[in-house]
Amino acid sequence: MLWEPGLKLMNGSMQVCKRCIMDNVNDPDLVLDSDGVCNHCHNFEKAVAKLPSKERAQKEFEALTSRIKTDGKTKKYDCLIGVSGGVDSTYLAHVAMKAGLRTLLVHCDNGWNSELAVQNIKNICKYTGFDLYTLVLDWEEFKDIQLSFFKAHVVDLELPYDYALTVTMYKAALCCNGRNVSAKKLAAQQDGYSKYKRHSSPAWATKNGNFSALFIFKTKVFFRPKIKIC
Repeated sequence: MLWEPGLKLMNGSMQVCKRCIMDNVNDPDLVLDSDGVCNHCHNFEKAVAKLPSKERAQKEFEALTSRIKTDGKTKKYDCLIGVSGGVDSTYLAHVAMKAGLRTLLVHCDNGWNSELAVQNIKNICKYTGFDLYTLVLDWEEFKDIQLSFFKAHVVDLELPYDYALTVTMYKAALCCNGRNVSAKKLAAQQDGYSKYKRHSSPAWATKNGNFSALFIFKTKVFFRPKIKIC
């Protein structure tokens, strides 16, 4: 029997959202409404509904940049922006430049940089004139932690990198943070650290079992950064 999105299989073992096609096998927390639409799609709609109008957003942005500039008067930089070479952080750097913010770009090299990502970072540095600091993670330790995510069946394999980048910027007085609501809000809550913590064990981390250190916001974490300036 063929299944259709939004309907149960004949044996009742699987449900699939008819809108985003997420299923309850990959996400046990999936809940479908009477129309076959899942809770994650509804969470997305709620998040979009809370977004301000274009006019209000512009006013709030101008007020924020004004406060950032005031707070940064006695500092070399107004803010930090973590960049990966992807579209979101690149656009945020563009916005910061247009707003006249003195920005330090921070890149966390986890060993998986593509040539395109590296070139994009060079391009945005040249375009904005911003300084760049690259922090290089310990490859063997990061690889071991990422492997533990595979073994724990965590969908969001970028979570270790996201936390590592946050740790590198932890002592910053003020950071510009941007995210794509359309892309991020649909992600199942089950994909994150809570699932990793529940389903992983020291056995997953083959080197030293210290996988939880990644999520502790201290200056000494699982990596030993090496700072380079571009």
